[in-house]
Amino acid sequence: MRFKLVHLSILISLLGLVWIIDSHYRLGIEFQYSDGKTQALYGLKAILYFDLAIFGVVALIISHISKFRKEPIKLIIISSVLAVLTIVLPFVDLWTIWI
Repeated sequence: MRFKLVHLSILISLLGLVWIIDSHYRLGIEFQYSDGKTQALYGLKAILYFDLAIFGVVALIISHISKFRKEPIKLIIISSVLAVLTIVLPFVDLWTIWI
């Protein structure tokens, strides 16, 4: 079986998703155990995690390249959706869910 770029795109997206969810979870736990003055700064601290969207951008580029290499369309759609999700999630305040 030949290695396909779409598999690499899915792997990068999943790695980014796990990293994003873990970092937001840790941020929520830190917020929960901090005092009021420190809690006011957690919106700014969440901005530091915006750079994790690069995983999604790279995965989306690889997904589009795999479209030109005639790889399976179902996997391309899955990888594109995961990549877009990986791009969007750093900008959503997930850490507020775990408070």
